[in-house]
Amino acid sequence: ISVDEACIPCRSSYARALIVYNPKKPLGKYHFRIYTAACATTWYVFAFKIHSKAARNFEEADDDDDGGGDDSKVDPDDGAEHPRDEVKPSALRQHVIDITKQWEGSHRVINMDNWYSSVQLCLTLLKMGMYCRGTVRSNRAHNPRFGMFDKKQIKSVMRGSSLVSVATSLGIIAVSWLDGTVVNMLSTADATTKSYVHRRIGSETRQQECLSLVGLYNKYMQGVDRHDQLRERFSIASGASFKHWYKKLGFALVDIAITNLYVLYTLCEPVNRRDSHMHFQTKLANQMLFETDWTLFSETQVPMEYANVPMTQSAKVLKKAAADKAAAEDKAAALKRDASLRQPPTPSFTCRATDKQAEVSYDQRMRRYCVVCYFERNKELIKTQWCDVHKVYLCTKAYVPSDQQVPAHVCPHAAWSCWDKFHSFYHPKGLFKKDGKMDRGSELYRLKKHSVMEHKTSSAKKTLILL
Repeated sequence: ISVDEACIPCRSSYARALIVYNPKKPLGKYHFRIYTAACATTWYVFAFKIHSKAARNFEEADDDDDGGGDDSKVDPDDGAEHPRDEVKPSALRQHVIDITKQWEGSHRVINMDNWYSSVQLCLTLLKMGMYCRGTVRSNRAHNPRFGMFDKKQIKSVMRGSSLVSVATSLGIIAVSWLDGTVVNMLSTADATTKSYVHRRIGSETRQQECLSLVGLYNKYMQGVDRHDQLRERFSIASGASFKHWYKKLGFALVDIAITNLYVLYTLCEPVNRRDSHMHFQTKLANQMLFETDWTLFSETQVPMEYANVPMTQSAKVLKKAAADKAAAEDKAAALKRDASLRQPPTPSFTCRATDKQAEVSYDQRMRRYCVVCYFERNKELIKTQWCDVHKVYLCTKAYVPSDQQVPAHVCPHAAWSCWDKFHSFYHPKGLFKKDGKMDRGSELYRLKKHSVMEHKTSSAKKTLILL
């Protein structure tokens, strides 16, 4: 499991309790911060928690030292009055505990960066039945200072050197590794075995000696970041501007749900496509817009009930939540039984025009002709309006004939567009088949053929008279 924060940029002044200022973030200085726990291999988000400072002062700064502790706040001679094991967990550690408590006792490994990890958090997760692995800042409280490289030692110590400190009674190791700069790490899940990582130095790729936990951290710390990449590619929240801040936050949560759905889609149904993500988004949009009966769906589904309970729940609250869940399931089952007794609604198909030019470039698309223009005037005009139901291309303009005499096979309503003529006159008359092709045995087609023959005969007679 990888733990990190997701950032949703927003500059609204009405959500001061939720918006955080951090100029180091590339998406935006002002943003919503969502603490996220995701699978390190599939990138599926299991739990998240929105950062809020409503319980604190709104003017309090959101610096990177939230709950970390530093050397200036720790007095080594004051251990009798303030024992280290009685230090209260900070708000930052509590966020990590809240989003990972569902795995209590599962012996999973929690990977996190140096903004979260500390000795106290590692020991807390270890008591909860979970292991921890992550980088740590050198100024965090309770770090073994004697087992860490100083920045002044970078030039004097060989690259790839490591210092290892082991607390056998607590089951935790602290590693200080020199790789261009000093990298400090804590782990309760790994041993002190040696390994290698590949580093590019100049034009050569060399093997750099390190401990095995360095490679494991690089491998399993990408869950939240890769999920953010998928979420931002087709993001609803980032693709539009909103007047109200809660819409931005709400659509960001919808983006997380859609990305989780795509992760499950790729696991259950392997797709051999060049861009499976775009194919999934297009397929999902079509299903939501045109293939879902929302009227029937709203009648058979029970609205989701939200409980205003804290993250840390007592046994009484959990018992009440279980009773409410059972009541909601009974209500949903009753609604489904009532819905099963009804007759299913008759599916209705509505013709809609699709602009194919917006989907396919002009040079690559085939020549598409309006079937009404081709039938009435024998003109092959390139048109891009496509009827999804009848599978034909049609104009959306009206072509008024110059002569007032209308042939028998032509629609008498000259002011109609080709779209209206097809759906209101030619298709009901049986001129076109179900697949959009012209029926050459229909009455209108025979009238047109007869009219053309008469026109050719009259033209031949006029030619003979002139001769």
